[in-house]
Amino acid sequence: MADSGAGSSKPRTNLFDLFLNEESDSEDDFNIPHVNYDSSSSDDSDSCSEDEVIEDHETHQLSVADKFGWQTIDIEPNRLRTDPVFTVRNPLSSKNIDLAECTDPVHFFSLLFDDEVMNTLLKETNRYAQQFLSTEAVREWIARHPSSRYNKWPINGITMDQLKKYLGLLLNMGVVAKKKISDYWSTRPTLSTPFFNDTMNCNMFFLIHRMLHLNNLETEKKRGEDNFDPWSKIRPFLDKVNTMSKKYYIPSKNISIDESMIGMKNRCVYIQYMPNKRHARFGIKKFQLCDSNGFIMHIELYGGKDFDVRHDEGQAFAVVRHLMEESKLLNKGYHLYTDNFYTKPALAEFLLEKKTLLTGTVRANSRNIPENKSARLQIGEASFWRKGEMLFLSFREKKSQTKPVYVLSILLTMQS
Repeated sequence: MADSGAGSSKPRTNLFDLFLNEESDSEDDFNIPHVNYDSSSSDDSDSCSEDEVIEDHETHQLSVADKFGWQTIDIEPNRLRTDPVFTVRNPLSSKNIDLAECTDPVHFFSLLFDDEVMNTLLKETNRYAQQFLSTEAVREWIARHPSSRYNKWPINGITMDQLKKYLGLLLNMGVVAKKKISDYWSTRPTLSTPFFNDTMNCNMFFLIHRMLHLNNLETEKKRGEDNFDPWSKIRPFLDKVNTMSKKYYIPSKNISIDESMIGMKNRCVYIQYMPNKRHARFGIKKFQLCDSNGFIMHIELYGGKDFDVRHDEGQAFAVVRHLMEESKLLNKGYHLYTDNFYTKPALAEFLLEKKTLLTGTVRANSRNIPENKSARLQIGEASFWRKGEMLFLSFREKKSQTKPVYVLSILLTMQS
């Protein structure tokens, strides 16, 4: 229901009344109050100057804009939703994939882990093993422990076949969960999984696991040196996966950006603590862009504020702009969904210029949002504000929700 009484801080609309009667033809069914445009009938109009009163010709309604330019709205019967033209981002590869030939999951796996990735992984793993086993301290330790599994490392290094078997076992561990890695090679009837023992013995798996490497330590920049990269150990692999993801995959129109955690408690200066992440409170934080099918288009790892992408509008703005630019999704009509860490009016204005839609929840303490947004709402009640193409919504869905939820969207209407 809309509150049209004099002195009301803002009009309100009951979502249930609005949408349950959306098929009716008469205004009475919507229970929409008629706005009186006679300035003499309103007590508030005498106290407002001509500059403070804004006439919205599309909604045929007068409202007072706050200092940030937001004006309350009650209904938008004549406003049409005009989305930018959606242009599918073509894959970056000229090679056409024949899905009829991809009859096995390993075929799709090989699109991301191509020969270049696998050869780099094999070369750097064997290089690191040679460097590690040739150090004086390790050779002395092996001499004192002749039964050590280090003595079983092949003289000429592992082969590509052994590396592929290791990766296959690693993927299967994500499907068959056990308490310890050694349990996969257990011969106890209650724990036995013959597939692992038949594929590779336990010692060789742990050796490859210990030596696995993606970069050359001899050329790695040390902390404090110019061009130091906190993720240099995995940078070649990360860049390659990001490139291959965009090379073959065509994302759907609805995309999302959010942060996630790679759960771990290792001794690493980049370990973050995020109490709201139930699956992993400790770990490495990563920002990722995904589409509605769940496919990850681009990943950026967080290495601390000293190595973070920067922008005058803050980290959230910088992350979104960086991921969208790296994924080449701007100016194509994609619809981005974000949570309240990212959604800001400044970001909405930037994406609008880039012909990209935005919808997301907003924090109550965000800058440049409506001033009178915190008025108490009844269950199922909502309030709307507009600033150009930006629509701001405050609503309360259920009784247990003591504080309203705030949503910001661009190029959308109240009806949509």
